[in-house]
Amino acid sequence: MKGLFKNYKNDPFKRALVTVGVPVALQHFIQTALNLIDTIMIGRVSKEALAAVGLANQVFFLMTLLVFGINSGVSVYIAQFWGKKDIANIRRTMGVGLVGGIFIGFVFFLAGFLFPVQVLELFLKEQAVVQIGAEYLKIVSLSYVFTTVTMMYSVASRGVEQARLPMVVSSLSILVNTFGNWILIFGLFGLPAMGARGAAIATLIARVFELSMLLILIYKTDNVLAAKFHELKDFGVDFVKRILKTALPVIINEGLWALGTVMYTMAMARINSDAVASFQVMMAVYRFFEVAFIGLGNSCQVVIGNRIGAGEEHLAMDYSKRFIRLTLIVSLITSFFLYILAPSIASMFKVPAHVQQDAIYMMRIVAFYNFPKMMNLMFIVGILRGGGDTLFAMIIETLSVWGIGVPIAFAGALIFKWPAYMVVAAFMIEEVIKSSLGAYRFVSRKWIKNVVEHI
Repeated sequence: MKGLFKNYKNDPFKRALVTVGVPVALQHFIQTALNLIDTIMIGRVSKEALAAVGLANQVFFLMTLLVFGINSGVSVYIAQFWGKKDIANIRRTMGVGLVGGIFIGFVFFLAGFLFPVQVLELFLKEQAVVQIGAEYLKIVSLSYVFTTVTMMYSVASRGVEQARLPMVVSSLSILVNTFGNWILIFGLFGLPAMGARGAAIATLIARVFELSMLLILIYKTDNVLAAKFHELKDFGVDFVKRILKTALPVIINEGLWALGTVMYTMAMARINSDAVASFQVMMAVYRFFEVAFIGLGNSCQVVIGNRIGAGEEHLAMDYSKRFIRLTLIVSLITSFFLYILAPSIASMFKVPAHVQQDAIYMMRIVAFYNFPKMMNLMFIVGILRGGGDTLFAMIIETLSVWGIGVPIAFAGALIFKWPAYMVVAAFMIEEVIKSSLGAYRFVSRKWIKNVVEHI
C-alpha cells in the first residue's frame, strides 16, 4: 500500500487517488460513520421514529440524486476543462450547475414544507409514523437549497483535484450535526427532548454552517473556483445545450435510479413499518462499507476526464483497468467484513429482535452482491461518465433498475408476500445484469468521448 502512493505527483493515477479518492473516501467515511450514529440515536427514541426519519429522508435522497445528476454531468466538463487548464469555462460550467441545482432544491423545499403529510403518505399510511416524519420533513426541507449549492462547489473542487477542502468542511459540519442531534434529540443542557424534530433542527444548522464555511474558504484563498457572479452567469444558450447533451442523460440516470431506490423503500413499506426499519438499518450500515468505492469512483471520473481532455486516450484506458483491479480487491475485503460483523453491528440498534435479525440477513445478502454492485459504481460513475459516455450509462442503469429491480421488489412484497430480506435478495439481481452490460461497454472502448474538444 505504501508503494501505491510513492511518487504520486508524477503519476496521474496515483495523484487522483491521493488528491481526490482519499479525501472523498474520508469525507464519506466520516459522514457515514456519524450518520450511522444518528440512526442509532433515532432508533433509541422508537422504531416508529426510525421508520419516520428514514422515509422522510427518501425525499432528501431523491433531491440529492437529481442534483448529483446535474453535478455529475457538468463535472465531466469541469474535469476535461481542467485537463486543458481552461478556468473561464470551468466557471461558466459551474454557473450552469448552480442554476439547475438551486431550481431542484427549491421545488423539493416547497413539496416538503407545504405538503409533508401528503408526501409521506405516498410511502406509508401508518399515522403514528407519518406524523413524526412530517414534522421532521417540514423543518429539514429548509436546508435543501443550501445543500444544492454546497454540492456544486464540492463536485467542482474534486474536478480540479482540490477535494481536500470540501472534505474538511463537510467533516466539521457533520460533527456539528451529530453534536446537535445528541443535544436536541435527547434534551441535554436544560433543553427539552425533541426526538425527530431535534434531529431536523440539527441538520438545518449543520447545512447552513457547511455552505458558509465552504464559500468563505474558497473566496478567501482566491481558489480556482472563486468565480465572480458575472463569470458564473457568462454562458449562452449554445453553451448550455452542449453541456446538456452530456449532462441530461446523467440527470435522467440519477433521477430514475434515485426514484427506483425510493421505490424499493416503498416496497418495504408495503410489507410493514418493521420492514422499513430493518431496511434503513441495513442501508445505514452498508453506506459505511461503500465509502472506499465512492472515493475510487470519483477519482476515476476525474483522472479519466483529465486524460481525455488532455488528448491522452490510451492512458484513460490503462488507468481504467487499474481502477477495476483495485475495485476487485477492495470489494472482496469489504464483503468479508460486512458478512462477519453483521450481527455485532445490528445489535447496536435498539429495535425489536426480529427487526435486528432481518437487518442481519439483508447485510449478508448485500455482502454477497457487493462486487457487482461496486463494479457498477466504477463503470457508471467512474469510467463511462469520466469518458463522456453518459447516454449508455443512463440506458443500462434505467433498464436494470426499472426493468428488473423494481418489478421484482413489488412482486415479492405484494404478490408473493416474501419476507423483507428475500425481497432484497431478489431485486439485487439487477446489479449482476448491470455490471455485465458495463463490462461489455468497457471492452468495446466506445465510451471514450472528448466532449470539450471543440469548445
